[in-house]
Amino acid sequence: MGVDAARMSPGARPAFTQATQQQCALLQDLLPEGAPGCTQERRRQQAIATFAAMVGAMVLARSVDDEALSAEILDAGKAQLLPD
Repeated sequence: MGVDAARMSPGARPAFTQATQQQCALLQDLLPEGAPGCTQERRRQQAIATFAAMVGAMVLARSVDDEALSAEILDAGKAQLLPD
């Protein structure tokens, strides 16, 4: 659905913008504070990159017709975002 937001009604993009800002703010709040060099700007960048990776993995996983590949895409995204 997100990939089609640009082609939806004029009200769709502002709604997607607001939802994206809210999700990024939520992720930013979950990131640890106080690490050396971990500024608000850096935490925001990490939150945006994390959200983009999550959405991208979900879109790709839903786009393929191979269940094993779909699971592999989600697993790879998870592994990158939540390393051991």
